[in-house]
Amino acid sequence: MPTWIQCYLAWLHVETTSCLSLRIYKMTFGEDSCTSLRHCFSLRLALVARCLLFEHQAISNQKYFDFVIAIVYCCRAFTNIPPRARSFELFNTVILEEPSLALGTNLESSSDVSARTIINFKDTTGSDMSATDQISSITEAAQLRAQTLSALRHRNNFISQQNVLIGFDGFVDEIIRVVDKRDTPAEYTLIGDINTFAQRIAQASGQSTNMEMIVQQTKLGGNGPIMANALAAFGMPVTYIGMLGYPNIHPVFKDFAQRAHVLSVAEPGHTDALEFNDGKLMMGKHESLHEFTWNLLIQRVGTEKFLSAFQNATLLGLVNWTMYAHMSEIWRHLISDICPKLSASPRKTIFFDLADPEKRFADDILEALNLITQFQKYFSVILGINEKESDELANVLNIPNSGNSPAALQELAQAMRTRLQLECVVIHPRTCAVAATAQETAYVDGPFTAKPLISTGAGDHFNAGFSLGFVSSLPLASCLLLGVSTSGFYVRTGKSPRVEDLVGFMSNWPPNERASII
Repeated sequence: MPTWIQCYLAWLHVETTSCLSLRIYKMTFGEDSCTSLRHCFSLRLALVARCLLFEHQAISNQKYFDFVIAIVYCCRAFTNIPPRARSFELFNTVILEEPSLALGTNLESSSDVSARTIINFKDTTGSDMSATDQISSITEAAQLRAQTLSALRHRNNFISQQNVLIGFDGFVDEIIRVVDKRDTPAEYTLIGDINTFAQRIAQASGQSTNMEMIVQQTKLGGNGPIMANALAAFGMPVTYIGMLGYPNIHPVFKDFAQRAHVLSVAEPGHTDALEFNDGKLMMGKHESLHEFTWNLLIQRVGTEKFLSAFQNATLLGLVNWTMYAHMSEIWRHLISDICPKLSASPRKTIFFDLADPEKRFADDILEALNLITQFQKYFSVILGINEKESDELANVLNIPNSGNSPAALQELAQAMRTRLQLECVVIHPRTCAVAATAQETAYVDGPFTAKPLISTGAGDHFNAGFSLGFVSSLPLASCLLLGVSTSGFYVRTGKSPRVEDLVGFMSNWPPNERASII
């Protein structure tokens, strides 16, 4: 049997989604093509069907047969496929993204030119990848999704029993797009990327200019509320302590307050989130944040209630150090006044997110990192940072940074974890995510969408998904996969996914362009 047939037969051992065949047909041949496709290639398909029946008895579902039809057609009749179907996106989806190739053969040895043409391509980084490397990468990614899905399905009850405590920030976010040209009251174009926006501003130097901004949405904001809201969507019991309005909860947090137990101590800040296709600019108004102190926190929550919230939580999150002048003081009080009173077993997990410390002085950042290290005595500490923050922290810690390749990022995460003596350091650029523990490092690509519905809060959703996997004792790579999947779902829909949404998203994995985590 030709090597390429063996490859695609082995492919079929991994469960595919029920809608995969239909999706391939529609992408390639249009809405009404299934019947004609089967008829036109009946002899060739009969051969494949015989292979399935005699050599792969486990395959009996019609969807597998349909899948073979599409694959055989693409491989053996490449020149006959409509021009619009001969695209990288189609073949990346059909040939390279969905399957798991648990193979012992080398596709490069195949005599089938069209099969080699499909497999040998330049990836999105522009580097040549051998067929063996591609197959290995695809195999690992598909197997990881299958393993993570299986683990997730069996942990629903466990997840609903893990108490969560998150604090302490709170913002009202206005999601804003910037107008480039306006034609009519209803018709306009938007500035698509940050570089174009920057050029527009630079051109105004010495002259002034006028720019129109459209508020697309007003929503709950802040690293804490967004992360906590995402964890609540998973079905986890969440307590939130922070700045959501005082004495009355601000209207944008009303729905969140119904899903979580909320203890609000001050008025929220305000963020104008300018969104572009390649990122976002967060314009914060922080006056109310400066009144947030340890004394205010204890006065309005109460020592016993505060201690009880810490004691009852399996997962804790302390996020947004950067914007709070008194946050280091609050952390010191937690270490001295609260942590020694907590039971040592079972060991709790705590997640830290500094939230872009660029505006803070290096000595202040080092002090905050030293405090985070002190929490490791009482918790399993996770430090989560994006790529920009990883560069900043590497500079402050005087750790060499050799670039943003997967290997370099894993090396950096491990170096930071070792220096700070933490349980885990996780770095989530826009294109991937990496993590390091004392035992291992891991890397995953994520689902990218070139035009996200929303990007503000994507990183917080990643943090929620990663934390879900971590407290569920999943492998490190599965934790990363849950992070990028939670973020990927959110940026496409504007909604925090439920566990069943995550299952659906990973079962219908988008084409592999790159991750969208900001």
